[in-house]
Amino acid sequence: MRMFLWQYTDIKSRVKGKKGTTWVGALLIMEHAAERGPWLAHRLREWTHAYIINCKNLPHNIYGCWNVSLLKDEDLTQEIHLHLQGICKFMKAMDIVNYLDTPEIKMHCIVPP
Repeated sequence: MRMFLWQYTDIKSRVKGKKGTTWVGALLIMEHAAERGPWLAHRLREWTHAYIINCKNLPHNIYGCWNVSLLKDEDLTQEIHLHLQGICKFMKAMDIVNYLDTPEIKMHCIVPP
């Protein structure tokens, strides 16, 4: 977000329009520089708007917060086992991914900041 705002406010920016640097142009440069797609541009826009409204509203980086695998949680492991037993003998890895993507399981896996 900081790099995006720098790109947007930089006088020497490559994304100049008739009235100065363009917001979308700066988003596209950051999206390309980070080797991400439209998802990043959308998230940068959301984070920046939230920051402009309230400067204490910053996105949280949870990278490195997990020191233990969620599979060490015996309750979660048991739930996954029960789910897989209910599918059938022809299961695939995507079955686990889809199960972990359900709102109930996501609420179970939330790690407090």
